[in-house]
Amino acid sequence: MDKFERQLSPHCGPFGVMAVHAFQELMGGNMGWPWSKKKAAATTPETVTSNNFERYAGKPMLRLLELYVLWSLDNLSEDDVSRLEAMTPKLTSTFGGDGTWHNAIATTMELPENMPELIREMWTKNQQIADKNNVELLAQQFAEMFVDNNLI
Repeated sequence: MDKFERQLSPHCGPFGVMAVHAFQELMGGNMGWPWSKKKAAATTPETVTSNNFERYAGKPMLRLLELYVLWSLDNLSEDDVSRLEAMTPKLTSTFGGDGTWHNAIATTMELPENMPELIREMWTKNQQIADKNNVELLAQQFAEMFVDNNLI
């Protein structure tokens, strides 16, 4: 078990039904994410979402966890940043935290304070593996894999 696994393993607690209700309310009862067709500026990362829309059905925290990973990698689009900032008051009132959306997610998931650093370390490690194998690993792909293997 490496350093990352040891620090992460005790911090993968459940997030509860409150997440479903908070997300549904924020999204106007719609469980889907209202993706914009607008392209982000060239200097701003463009979040590439999963083509499997069923991935998020009935799992409102899933996309928020992926966005947390993307935030840790400094890879959020301007649209995602705007949406998350709009959601912050409801997220913090539901989950707690220090008033930021990412801390509300970290609080409810009981993530360690250094989780963004751990995510960046794992990203670097996976980028090296991808490079060795002449494969491009997109940040969204990494976020999905990370969440699936470590947070849900």
